Amino acid sequence: RGSEWLGDLPGYHDRCERSEENPPPRTGLEMLRAAESRCQLSRRAPNADARRAAAIDSVRSVRTRTKGDYVIDPRYVGWVAYWDLMVGVLLIFIALSTPFEVAFFEETKVDTMFVVGRLIDSLFLIDVCLQFFMAFQTDDRMLGLIWVKDNRAIASNYLRTWFIVDVIGMVPVDLILL
Repeated sequence: RGSEWLGDLPGYHDRCERSEENPPPRTGLEMLRAAESRCQLSRRAPNADARRAAAIDSVRSVRTRTKGDYVIDPRYVGWVAYWDLMVGVLLIFIALSTPFEVAFFEETKVDTMFVVGRLIDSLFLIDVCLQFFMAFQTDDRMLGLIWVKDNRAIASNYLRTWFIVDVIGMVPVDLILL
């Protein structure tokens, strides 16, 4: 999918030479750049110029963010990898400690494990909040893999995918049973 040329799509005519020195572009943005710089648009298809302009506008609108948007791009923010590692370690800790607590402790007491559990719950809450601002990657049929940086699209995607799982996983069952 990512290695197809814009010339292979309906309405475009490929006038580029394919060779070892001139390999086909791999990403959607490379495809558009190749079409702009080396390929000519076919006049056989009506509205081809409008489709090309719309495709370029969509790339620009998706790949750039407007001033005032608060988006965390994991490609450029170094601490995101460490945050994800920490959340993964905390998930493993919870997965191992919860069965132990359920098997050996009859009642919930306010002790060290209780405080550690609340601290972990608060970190998971912070993670849920961060996910509403975290750019994500998606696959576009025409453009290939793109990063979505629109706040509404990020929130909508998170609410449709992992939000319910994250919230259910955050519920402190021991507090409910206390």
